[in-house]
Amino acid sequence: MKKLLLPLFLILATNILFAENKQNAYEYFTIASYEASQDNYQVALEYYKKFLELEPNNLDAQKDILEISISLKNPEIASPYVDNVIKKLPEDAKVWGLYGGYQWLLGDVDKAQNAYQKSIDLGSDDPAILYQYIMLLSVEDSAEIIKYLAKYAELYPNSAPLLYNEIGKMEITKENYETALLLFQKAKELDKYNYNSYLNAMTVYLLEDKQQSFIKEAIILENLGYKEPKFFGEVGAFYLKQNNEKKAFEYFEKALALDKNSIEVNEFLSLYYRKEKNYEKSIHYATSRADFQTNPMLWVSVTYINFEAGKPEEARKYLETAYEKFPENKDVVYFYATDLYETDPYKSYKILKDFLKEDSTSQSARRQFVYSAEKIGKYSDMEKTIAELLQEDPNNHRLLNFLAYSYSKRGIKLDTAEELSTKALSYDEHEYTFAYKDTLGWVYYKQGKYEDAKDEFVSSLNMGGKDTAEIWEHLGFVFYDMGEYTQSYLCFKKAQYLDIENKNAIKYTKKLERKLRNKDLPNTKEAVEEKLLAFYKNK
Repeated sequence: MKKLLLPLFLILATNILFAENKQNAYEYFTIASYEASQDNYQVALEYYKKFLELEPNNLDAQKDILEISISLKNPEIASPYVDNVIKKLPEDAKVWGLYGGYQWLLGDVDKAQNAYQKSIDLGSDDPAILYQYIMLLSVEDSAEIIKYLAKYAELYPNSAPLLYNEIGKMEITKENYETALLLFQKAKELDKYNYNSYLNAMTVYLLEDKQQSFIKEAIILENLGYKEPKFFGEVGAFYLKQNNEKKAFEYFEKALALDKNSIEVNEFLSLYYRKEKNYEKSIHYATSRADFQTNPMLWVSVTYINFEAGKPEEARKYLETAYEKFPENKDVVYFYATDLYETDPYKSYKILKDFLKEDSTSQSARRQFVYSAEKIGKYSDMEKTIAELLQEDPNNHRLLNFLAYSYSKRGIKLDTAEELSTKALSYDEHEYTFAYKDTLGWVYYKQGKYEDAKDEFVSSLNMGGKDTAEIWEHLGFVFYDMGEYTQSYLCFKKAQYLDIENKNAIKYTKKLERKLRNKDLPNTKEAVEEKLLAFYKNK
């Protein structure tokens, strides 16, 4: 009798453990199914895996994991189970539909298309599978797409207009405009109040420049009761392009009556009035946009509209406020520092130095830092940054010229300055050539090579620099040191006409008037220019 006690105990324990496992498995599956229904896929996946540890051959769980992998767009999740599911459930329409999605994620379009087709042949009534198949066909530009769209519309007429519109928009990107219009028309037939069908058709008409069709569609849409600021704004913009301002502004007023802060309409009107040079209205509409207070680049835009309007003080107020409101925005910080270069170069230098601590890669900020550093005499910072930039771009002729000019202004490293300047000029002629020749001329002047300097300055004038006060000033210095005082006077006087605040021109003009008091000096702008013209025009 005692011999039977131990086996009986083991049998009872095994039965109890089996029952507990069954209970746990049931709970895991129930939780997994619920979480999946709530779209909590990661949680569901954890419980399905726990369930499969207890019930490794359960096809329902494996099938659900395959569906989760499609939802998460991660085929690796289902890879351990997918072959078994297909093998064990060869007549399951949903399984084949899921398999199609799985293969599409893997990039095997042919297998995906065959799987979707098999799912449909097996009588799948799942709208998601047919929808995915149609989307696949649209990507592959298959002739089958229209047939399956018709089938989808027959089975699911309420959601078909959405699908027709989606596929139609894809056809627009392929420039299949007639096919797109056909699809939008079918969407309208299923639901004439599906506004997107008309809006999408209007897009096609614009692309095809079918103006009458565009307006006809817009009128139909408006008569159906569609009222959206963006829509009215687009129609207004269309009329404006047709030079029908009266009609255009009727629609703009409709748009702003619905939403006076409409981003699209205010943006368009701001651009329109800026082009018309009506800066007050341009600023009004720019600042009326709903996103103005939160959009840093709009503040920058309004800044430059004010500059264009000849209101630098107003412009700088906007830019300074933008800097205070958006101190982390790199574009705002850069534009603010760049503007300060003229009015407060030390502050410009300081802001840019802090900026580059956070972002040392910005090319534009580094270049502006070079200019600001040079202007306030922070030459070591300037030269270090130029060296770094030239290491990345050794043929940057602007930087080569800038450094050469800085050396020449300071009267240092003149041989190096000459090499840098000559290298900058070695590139083909371009819009900066006259300025680079001025630099080389100034290097020669500092080296005491007056004839060479004069030749470069005259060449600079003839290559586009004759309206630049600084070049005339430089030529004036050359003539002064060569003892050609009358020519020097004429050059400084010309510089003064071009820049009435040029200190050297003012100083040397007065100085030379005293030196040449017995000479018959020209005293009008025209007379000065006539004498100068005879000097440089044939040089």
